[in-house]
Amino acid sequence: MDSSPPIQVVSQPETPAQWMERVLSARCKLTRLRPFQLDLALEIDNKKNVFCVIATGMGKTVVLMAGAMAASARSEKGIALLIVPTKVLVEQQAEVASRLDSLIPVTFSTRRWLMTIDQTAGGKETGR
Repeated sequence: MDSSPPIQVVSQPETPAQWMERVLSARCKLTRLRPFQLDLALEIDNKKNVFCVIATGMGKTVVLMAGAMAASARSEKGIALLIVPTKVLVEQQAEVASRLDSLIPVTFSTRRWLMTIDQTAGGKETGR
């Protein structure tokens, strides 16, 4: 009779890329992320600024929401701010964000407000 202990299979821990792929694919109901989506999502998660120009329908929203979805998956709290140029895009992004990840409460505003400090008015705040 063999008295050696049973062999334990130790799985490799997930890399950050594997974790991000798993989280975003599941939350966005995708089979797999496009390579650029994963690359940009990792950059965002690493607190890097990203700039991307991507054609309509190619997956920008996944990239835009990556930081919030990753933080939500880690049970982190915070605020994600998305600025888009038109009311239609504001409404579209809010609707898509709500659909993609029901764990992220979405609030949006289409009202423009510019707060400035008017030096000539003695430091009085003025809104436009």
